[in-house]
Amino acid sequence: MATIEADIAAIDRVLVNVIGFDGDIDAITRDFRREAMFRRGELQRAVATALREANEPLTARQITERVLAGKGYAMRPGRDSKQWITRVRKVCHKLPLKTMRPDDGCMAWGIRR
Repeated sequence: MATIEADIAAIDRVLVNVIGFDGDIDAITRDFRREAMFRRGELQRAVATALREANEPLTARQITERVLAGKGYAMRPGRDSKQWITRVRKVCHKLPLKTMRPDDGCMAWGIRR
C-alpha cells in the first residue's frame, strides 16, 4: 500500500513539475469507491426470502423485482435492470434451488420441498 501511495505521489510531482499542471489534483481525481446496495450475503438472503414467500417458481426477473422492491427501489428498463437480473440469476445458480422450464421457455427457480 505504501508503494502505491509513493507511486501516486511521484505521478503527481511529474504532473506539476514536468507538465506544469497548476490545478488541484485531488479535486479532479475520481473516487473509485461505490456505494454497495447489498452487503455481503444480503442478496442471497433476499433471493431465498423472495422464493420462500412465493407460492410458485419465479423467473430471475420476478425475483429481482421482489428483491429490489424489498429494498425500496423500483426496477426501470435499461442497463441497470439487466445487470441486476444477471446478478440474481448467478445467485440462483449458486443456491440449492429446484429449476424448471415452464411452457414459455424461461428458467424458473423454486424452493426444494
